[in-house]
Amino acid sequence: MLQDKQITQHFRLSEFRCKCGCGGVNEAAATALALALENTRLHYGPILIASGFRCPAHNAAVGGKPGSMHLLGLAADIPVYSDSDRYRLLDALLYSFDRIGIGKFIVHADIGAPHGVAWTYYP
Repeated sequence: MLQDKQITQHFRLSEFRCKCGCGGVNEAAATALALALENTRLHYGPILIASGFRCPAHNAAVGGKPGSMHLLGLAADIPVYSDSDRYRLLDALLYSFDRIGIGKFIVHADIGAPHGVAWTYYP
């Protein structure tokens, strides 16, 4: 059984583990990411992590880029359910994140480099 623990007030380490079943995680990166997400949570409300750390095999399987911040555990994909939900989440993320990817059903936030970038996943 994989160990789980509370890493910030509202986030557990398990929320950032690779979703393929390997259980991979970068605890130091997950903690730093969760601390940034705590500020987002204050402005947005509860946050679900759809994808955190990804092992190389899982990253390839989901079509992730070879240099994805998920491979380092520095990224989180957060599901969104409507245009207004996406807007509220983006507004809240901008308090702590300056790397944001915008998709139809997810918003990606990471604490990697370079800073001050935004992109879309729309075709």
